[in-house]
Amino acid sequence: MSNGVKIELNSYDPNWKTQFETEKQRLHSIIGKNSSIEHIGSTAIEGLCAKPVIDILIGIDHFSDPKTLITKISGLGYDYISEYEQQLPERRYFQKVRNGHHFIHIHLVERNSRFWQRHLFFRNQLSLYPELRNQYARLKQNLAQIKWKSRNDYASAKGEFIQKVEAKLDAFQWETERLIVKLPDTRYLDLYYRLLKDPDVMKYIGDGTNNPVTKNVAMTGIENLLKHFYQFGYTLGFVFLKNSNELIGRAGLVHIKGNSDEPIEVAYMLDKPYWNQGYGTELACYFIDWGFTHLKTDLLVGISHPDHKASQNVLKKCGMTLVGDYKYGDIKSMLYQIIKNK
Repeated sequence: MSNGVKIELNSYDPNWKTQFETEKQRLHSIIGKNSSIEHIGSTAIEGLCAKPVIDILIGIDHFSDPKTLITKISGLGYDYISEYEQQLPERRYFQKVRNGHHFIHIHLVERNSRFWQRHLFFRNQLSLYPELRNQYARLKQNLAQIKWKSRNDYASAKGEFIQKVEAKLDAFQWETERLIVKLPDTRYLDLYYRLLKDPDVMKYIGDGTNNPVTKNVAMTGIENLLKHFYQFGYTLGFVFLKNSNELIGRAGLVHIKGNSDEPIEVAYMLDKPYWNQGYGTELACYFIDWGFTHLKTDLLVGISHPDHKASQNVLKKCGMTLVGDYKYGDIKSMLYQIIKNK
Protein backbone atom coordinates (compact mmCIF):
# COMPACT_ATOMS: atom_id res chain seq x y z
CA MET A 1 0.00 0.00 0.00
CA SER A 2 2.81 2.33 -0.95
CA ASN A 3 0.43 5.03 -2.15
CA GLY A 4 -1.75 4.90 0.94
CA VAL A 5 -2.56 7.67 3.38
CA LYS A 6 -0.08 8.19 6.21
CA ILE A 7 -1.54 9.54 9.43
CA GLU A 8 0.53 12.25 11.10
CA LEU A 9 0.03 12.56 14.85
CA ASN A 10 1.17 15.60 16.81
CA SER A 11 1.98 15.77 20.50
CA TYR A 12 -0.69 17.51 22.56
CA ASP A 13 -0.70 21.26 21.94
CA PRO A 14 -2.36 23.62 24.48
CA ASN A 15 -3.10 25.96 21.58
CA TRP A 16 -5.78 23.52 20.42
CA LYS A 17 -7.94 24.64 23.34
CA THR A 18 -7.34 28.29 22.42
CA GLN A 19 -8.29 27.60 18.80
CA PHE A 20 -11.50 25.95 19.96
CA GLU A 21 -12.42 28.86 22.25
CA THR A 22 -11.85 31.35 19.43
CA GLU A 23 -14.05 29.39 17.05
CA LYS A 24 -16.66 28.85 19.75
CA GLN A 25 -17.09 32.61 20.10
CA ARG A 26 -17.48 33.01 16.33
CA LEU A 27 -20.11 30.27 16.22
CA HIS A 28 -22.02 31.66 19.20
CA SER A 29 -22.15 35.03 17.45
CA ILE A 30 -24.20 33.56 14.60
CA ILE A 31 -26.23 30.78 16.19
CA GLY A 32 -26.97 32.30 19.59
CA LYS A 33 -26.14 31.49 23.19
CA ASN A 34 -28.96 28.95 23.54
CA SER A 35 -26.93 26.39 21.64
CA SER A 36 -24.27 24.30 23.40
CA ILE A 37 -20.80 24.14 21.86
CA GLU A 38 -18.28 21.57 23.08
CA HIS A 39 -14.73 20.61 22.14
CA ILE A 40 -14.54 16.87 21.37
CA GLY A 41 -12.12 14.49 19.73
CA SER A 42 -8.47 13.93 20.61
CA THR A 43 -7.49 17.61 20.56
CA ALA A 44 -9.91 18.13 23.48
CA ILE A 45 -8.07 15.66 25.73
CA GLU A 46 -5.05 17.08 27.53
CA GLY A 47 -1.93 14.98 27.02
CA LEU A 48 -3.25 12.97 24.06
CA CYS A 49 -1.50 12.88 20.69
CA ALA A 50 -3.75 13.84 17.80
CA LYS A 51 -4.10 14.96 14.24
CA PRO A 52 -4.22 18.78 14.52
CA VAL A 53 -7.93 18.95 13.73
CA ILE A 54 -10.35 20.74 16.08
CA ASP A 55 -13.60 18.76 16.40
CA ILE A 56 -16.55 20.85 17.55
CA LEU A 57 -19.89 19.46 18.72
CA ILE A 58 -22.84 21.83 18.48
CA GLY A 59 -26.04 20.87 20.30
CA ILE A 60 -29.39 22.46 19.49
CA ASP A 61 -32.81 21.79 21.02
CA HIS A 62 -34.64 20.68 17.88
CA PHE A 63 -33.34 19.26 14.65
CA SER A 64 -36.49 19.53 12.55
CA ASP A 65 -35.21 22.26 10.24
CA PRO A 66 -31.45 22.92 10.39
CA LYS A 67 -31.31 24.71 7.02
CA THR A 68 -30.93 28.16 8.55
CA LEU A 69 -28.03 26.99 10.72
CA ILE A 70 -26.41 25.26 7.77
CA THR A 71 -26.45 28.56 5.88
CA LYS A 72 -25.06 30.50 8.84
CA ILE A 73 -22.26 28.05 9.57
CA SER A 74 -21.34 27.85 5.89
CA GLY A 75 -21.08 31.65 5.96
CA LEU A 76 -18.12 31.30 8.35
CA GLY A 77 -16.11 29.51 5.69
CA TYR A 78 -17.16 25.93 6.35
CA ASP A 79 -18.03 23.37 3.70
CA TYR A 80 -21.27 21.53 4.41
CA ILE A 81 -20.84 17.83 3.60
CA SER A 82 -24.14 15.95 3.27
CA GLU A 83 -22.87 12.62 1.95
CA TYR A 84 -22.57 11.01 5.40
CA GLU A 85 -26.19 11.63 6.35
CA GLN A 86 -27.36 8.26 5.06
CA GLN A 87 -25.26 6.62 7.78
CA LEU A 88 -25.72 9.39 10.35
CA PRO A 89 -29.07 11.10 9.67
CA GLU A 90 -28.98 12.67 13.15
CA ARG A 91 -25.87 14.74 12.30
CA ARG A 92 -25.00 17.62 9.98
CA TYR A 93 -21.28 17.72 9.21
CA PHE A 94 -19.06 20.65 8.23
CA GLN A 95 -15.36 20.98 7.60
CA LYS A 96 -12.86 23.75 7.13
CA VAL A 97 -9.85 22.88 4.96
CA ARG A 98 -6.69 24.95 4.49
CA ASN A 99 -4.19 24.15 1.75
CA GLY A 100 -5.58 20.64 1.48
CA HIS A 101 -5.35 20.00 5.24
CA HIS A 102 -8.39 19.57 7.48
CA PHE A 103 -8.41 22.25 10.18
CA ILE A 104 -11.82 22.17 11.89
CA HIS A 105 -14.75 19.72 11.83
CA ILE A 106 -18.23 20.61 13.10
CA HIS A 107 -20.85 18.07 14.12
CA LEU A 108 -24.33 19.63 14.45
CA VAL A 109 -26.77 17.43 16.41
CA GLU A 110 -29.67 17.61 18.82
CA ARG A 111 -28.55 18.32 22.34
CA ASN A 112 -28.83 15.23 24.57
CA SER A 113 -29.16 12.93 21.57
CA ARG A 114 -27.28 9.66 21.74
CA PHE A 115 -24.59 11.13 19.45
CA TRP A 116 -24.17 14.06 21.85
CA GLN A 117 -23.98 11.82 24.91
CA ARG A 118 -21.57 9.26 23.42
CA HIS A 119 -18.99 11.77 22.23
CA LEU A 120 -18.95 13.81 25.43
CA PHE A 121 -18.82 10.66 27.58
CA PHE A 122 -15.82 9.37 25.61
CA ARG A 123 -14.02 12.71 25.94
CA ASN A 124 -14.68 12.90 29.67
CA GLN A 125 -13.65 9.31 30.38
CA LEU A 126 -10.28 9.75 28.70
CA SER A 127 -9.80 13.09 30.47
CA LEU A 128 -10.61 11.61 33.90
CA TYR A 129 -8.74 8.32 33.58
CA PRO A 130 -5.11 8.74 32.39
CA GLU A 131 -4.54 5.00 31.83
CA LEU A 132 -7.49 4.89 29.46
CA ARG A 133 -6.09 7.92 27.64
CA ASN A 134 -2.67 6.24 27.43
CA GLN A 135 -4.18 3.04 26.01
CA TYR A 136 -5.87 5.09 23.31
CA ALA A 137 -2.63 6.94 22.57
CA ARG A 138 -0.74 3.67 22.12
CA LEU A 139 -3.43 2.37 19.77
CA LYS A 140 -3.33 5.55 17.68
CA GLN A 141 0.46 5.50 17.49
CA ASN A 142 0.46 1.86 16.33
CA LEU A 143 -2.21 2.54 13.71
CA ALA A 144 -0.32 5.61 12.50
CA GLN A 145 2.50 3.31 11.35
CA ILE A 146 0.19 1.84 8.71
CA LYS A 147 -0.59 3.39 5.34
CA TRP A 148 -4.36 3.45 4.91
CA LYS A 149 -6.56 3.54 1.85
CA SER A 150 -8.32 6.54 3.38
CA ARG A 151 -8.57 8.51 6.61
CA ASN A 152 -11.95 6.88 7.19
CA ASP A 153 -10.24 3.47 7.33
CA TYR A 154 -7.92 4.78 10.04
CA ALA A 155 -10.94 6.12 11.95
CA SER A 156 -12.73 2.77 11.61
CA ALA A 157 -9.72 0.93 13.01
CA LYS A 158 -10.13 2.89 16.26
CA GLY A 159 -13.82 1.97 16.43
CA GLU A 160 -13.58 -1.10 18.66
CA PHE A 161 -11.74 0.81 21.40
CA ILE A 162 -14.12 3.77 21.18
CA GLN A 163 -17.19 1.52 21.30
CA LYS A 164 -15.90 -0.30 24.38
CA VAL A 165 -15.52 3.00 26.21
CA GLU A 166 -18.90 4.33 25.05
CA ALA A 167 -20.57 1.07 26.08
CA LYS A 168 -19.82 1.96 29.71
CA LEU A 169 -22.24 4.90 29.52
CA ASP A 170 -25.45 2.96 30.21
CA ALA A 171 -23.90 1.20 33.20
CA PHE A 172 -21.97 4.18 34.54
CA GLN A 173 -22.03 4.49 38.32
CA TRP A 174 -20.01 5.29 41.42
CA GLU A 175 -19.85 2.71 44.19
CA THR A 176 -19.17 2.94 47.93
CA GLU A 177 -19.22 0.18 50.54
CA ARG A 178 -23.00 0.18 50.95
CA LEU A 179 -24.26 2.44 48.17
CA ILE A 180 -24.39 2.82 44.40
CA VAL A 181 -24.68 6.27 42.81
CA LYS A 182 -26.14 6.22 39.30
CA LEU A 183 -26.73 8.94 36.75
CA PRO A 184 -30.04 10.80 37.23
CA ASP A 185 -32.77 9.09 35.23
CA THR A 186 -36.32 10.16 34.41
CA ARG A 187 -37.45 6.61 35.19
CA TYR A 188 -37.13 7.62 38.84
CA LEU A 189 -38.93 10.94 38.41
CA ASP A 190 -41.81 10.09 40.77
CA LEU A 191 -39.46 8.95 43.54
CA TYR A 192 -37.22 11.99 43.10
CA TYR A 193 -40.25 14.28 43.07
CA ARG A 194 -41.39 12.76 46.37
CA LEU A 195 -38.01 13.58 47.91
CA LEU A 196 -38.14 17.18 46.73
CA LYS A 197 -41.63 17.63 48.19
CA ASP A 198 -40.67 16.40 51.66
CA PRO A 199 -40.29 19.49 53.89
CA ASP A 200 -37.96 17.66 56.29
CA VAL A 201 -35.63 16.56 53.48
CA MET A 202 -35.61 20.05 51.96
CA LYS A 203 -35.37 21.98 55.23
CA TYR A 204 -31.70 22.83 54.75
CA ILE A 205 -31.60 22.67 50.93
CA GLY A 206 -31.68 26.08 49.24
CA ASP A 207 -33.93 28.43 51.14
CA GLY A 208 -35.61 25.56 52.97
CA THR A 209 -38.75 25.62 50.83
CA ASN A 210 -37.56 25.10 47.24
CA ASN A 211 -40.93 26.48 46.04
CA PRO A 212 -42.66 25.81 43.80
CA VAL A 213 -41.94 22.08 43.86
CA THR A 214 -43.72 20.56 40.90
CA LYS A 215 -43.01 17.50 38.81
CA ASN A 216 -41.75 19.84 36.08
CA VAL A 217 -39.25 21.31 38.55
CA ALA A 218 -38.04 17.79 39.35
CA MET A 219 -37.77 16.96 35.64
CA THR A 220 -35.81 20.14 34.94
CA GLY A 221 -33.53 19.27 37.83
CA ILE A 222 -32.76 15.86 36.31
CA GLU A 223 -32.09 17.44 32.92
CA ASN A 224 -29.71 20.00 34.45
CA LEU A 225 -27.81 17.33 36.39
CA LEU A 226 -27.37 15.30 33.20
CA LYS A 227 -26.24 18.40 31.34
CA HIS A 228 -23.61 18.95 34.04
CA PHE A 229 -22.45 15.34 33.70
CA TYR A 230 -21.97 15.50 29.95
CA GLN A 231 -20.20 18.84 30.19
CA PHE A 232 -17.81 17.96 33.02
CA GLY A 233 -17.87 14.18 33.54
CA TYR A 234 -19.37 14.33 37.05
CA THR A 235 -22.62 15.45 38.65
CA LEU A 236 -25.06 14.75 41.48
CA GLY A 237 -26.33 11.22 40.96
CA PHE A 238 -29.17 9.19 42.44
CA VAL A 239 -28.16 7.15 45.49
CA PHE A 240 -29.34 3.55 45.83
CA LEU A 241 -28.86 0.98 48.59
CA LYS A 242 -26.80 -1.94 47.33
CA ASN A 243 -28.81 -4.54 49.20
CA SER A 244 -32.26 -3.41 48.02
CA ASN A 245 -31.70 -1.07 45.04
CA GLU A 246 -33.91 1.47 46.82
CA LEU A 247 -33.53 5.14 45.88
CA ILE A 248 -32.59 7.04 49.05
CA GLY A 249 -31.22 10.39 47.86
CA ARG A 250 -28.75 12.17 45.60
CA ALA A 251 -25.04 12.89 45.99
CA GLY A 252 -21.91 13.73 44.07
CA LEU A 253 -19.84 16.63 42.80
CA VAL A 254 -21.17 19.74 41.13
CA HIS A 255 -19.91 23.21 40.29
CA ILE A 256 -21.63 25.81 42.46
CA LYS A 257 -24.45 27.34 40.40
CA GLY A 258 -23.40 25.05 37.53
CA ASN A 259 -20.67 27.55 36.65
CA SER A 260 -17.27 26.15 35.67
CA ASP A 261 -15.60 29.23 37.18
CA GLU A 262 -17.00 28.33 40.61
CA PRO A 263 -15.49 25.72 42.98
CA ILE A 264 -16.61 22.10 42.89
CA GLU A 265 -18.97 21.27 45.74
CA VAL A 266 -19.33 17.92 47.47
CA ALA A 267 -23.05 17.61 48.10
CA TYR A 268 -25.57 15.05 49.28
CA MET A 269 -29.24 14.82 50.20
CA LEU A 270 -30.83 11.79 51.86
CA ASP A 271 -34.38 10.66 52.51
CA LYS A 272 -35.40 10.94 56.17
CA PRO A 273 -35.41 7.19 57.06
CA TYR A 274 -31.71 7.04 56.14
CA TRP A 275 -30.42 9.81 58.36
CA ASN A 276 -27.97 9.06 61.19
CA GLN A 277 -26.70 5.83 59.63
CA GLY A 278 -23.38 7.12 58.31
CA TYR A 279 -24.48 7.34 54.69
CA GLY A 280 -23.75 11.05 54.43
CA THR A 281 -20.18 10.58 55.66
CA GLU A 282 -19.70 7.56 53.39
CA LEU A 283 -20.80 9.56 50.35
CA ALA A 284 -18.97 12.79 51.14
CA CYS A 285 -15.65 11.09 51.91
CA TYR A 286 -15.94 8.91 48.81
CA PHE A 287 -16.53 11.84 46.46
CA ILE A 288 -13.73 13.88 48.03
CA ASP A 289 -11.35 11.00 47.32
CA TRP A 290 -12.72 10.46 43.82
CA GLY A 291 -12.55 14.17 43.02
CA PHE A 292 -8.93 14.56 44.08
CA THR A 293 -7.98 11.37 42.24
CA HIS A 294 -9.61 12.18 38.90
CA LEU A 295 -10.21 15.92 38.65
CA LYS A 296 -7.70 18.66 37.95
CA THR A 297 -8.43 20.52 41.17
CA ASP A 298 -6.66 20.97 44.49
CA LEU A 299 -9.77 22.34 46.22
CA LEU A 300 -13.20 20.93 47.01
CA VAL A 301 -15.85 22.70 49.06
CA GLY A 302 -18.95 21.91 51.07
CA ILE A 303 -21.84 24.24 51.84
CA SER A 304 -24.04 23.89 54.91
CA HIS A 305 -26.99 25.73 56.38
CA PRO A 306 -25.91 27.36 59.70
CA ASP A 307 -28.46 25.27 61.62
CA HIS A 308 -27.61 21.96 59.96
CA LYS A 309 -25.17 20.60 62.55
CA ALA A 310 -25.31 17.03 61.21
CA SER A 311 -24.11 18.20 57.78
CA GLN A 312 -21.32 20.26 59.34
CA ASN A 313 -20.19 17.22 61.32
CA VAL A 314 -20.08 15.14 58.14
CA LEU A 315 -17.90 17.70 56.38
CA LYS A 316 -15.55 17.85 59.36
CA LYS A 317 -15.29 14.04 59.54
CA CYS A 318 -14.21 14.04 55.90
CA GLY A 319 -11.43 16.54 56.60
CA MET A 320 -13.08 19.82 55.64
CA THR A 321 -12.52 22.98 57.64
CA LEU A 322 -14.73 26.02 58.05
CA VAL A 323 -13.76 28.98 55.86
CA GLY A 324 -16.54 31.35 56.88
CA ASP A 325 -19.96 32.62 55.88
CA TYR A 326 -21.14 32.15 52.31
CA LYS A 327 -24.10 33.66 50.49
CA TYR A 328 -25.79 31.50 47.89
CA GLY A 329 -28.03 34.12 46.31
CA ASP A 330 -29.94 35.53 49.28
CA ILE A 331 -29.32 32.43 51.40
CA LYS A 332 -26.80 32.64 54.22
CA SER A 333 -24.71 29.47 54.47
CA MET A 334 -21.38 28.23 55.83
CA LEU A 335 -18.51 27.38 53.49
CA TYR A 336 -16.16 24.48 54.23
CA GLN A 337 -13.17 23.42 52.16
CA ILE A 338 -10.53 20.75 51.85
CA ILE A 339 -7.20 21.17 50.03
CA LYS A 340 -5.53 18.24 48.31
CA ASN A 341 -2.41 16.90 49.95
CA LYS A 342 0.47 17.29 47.49
